[in-house]
Amino acid sequence: MRLKEQLLLRKDDLAQGWFDLLLETYPAETARFLRTEKNQFANPVGSTLYRGIAELVEALLQGLNRDEISPAMESLVKIRAVQEQTPSRAVGFVFRLKELIRQELSEEIRGGRVSQEDLDRLESDIDDLALMSFDAFVACREKLHRLRIDQLAARTQGWRHRAQTLTESSVPEPDPAQEESIP
Repeated sequence: MRLKEQLLLRKDDLAQGWFDLLLETYPAETARFLRTEKNQFANPVGSTLYRGIAELVEALLQGLNRDEISPAMESLVKIRAVQEQTPSRAVGFVFRLKELIRQELSEEIRGGRVSQEDLDRLESDIDDLALMSFDAFVACREKLHRLRIDQLAARTQGWRHRAQTLTESSVPEPDPAQEESIP
């Protein structure tokens, strides 16, 4: 049985394990909430993170297709991008999938039932996934910064308009009758 076929049989365990590794990047109390609250309306972040992880595992094992993976990756990375984490911390969870797979298949690897070529190919696919996640992270951060700049510009424009209105209303209009009486 090929490597990806072996992992497809364990995809739910892989998704849960990868989700747990991702949660290690959060404070303990936050991680506990994200892990235990299953209601997607009470815990939209945890639900989105788990669903994205599960979709990425499925896509990775079925064959890496950038267009199919992109929405799942973007949903994960958008959350990570707004949380003001460093880029390495925000996307570093992708690389942790390699160690998880090696742990999951430790017996098969030691017993020679997994070819090094298959393992190398899968790890290369994970590296591609990490690069995709970094691209998505940068795009999300750029969008966030652009939104902040636009909000600041709109706020500044509003202040200018108010200042101009105040300035115009505080300067008395010249009285035409007074202008004519000046010799």
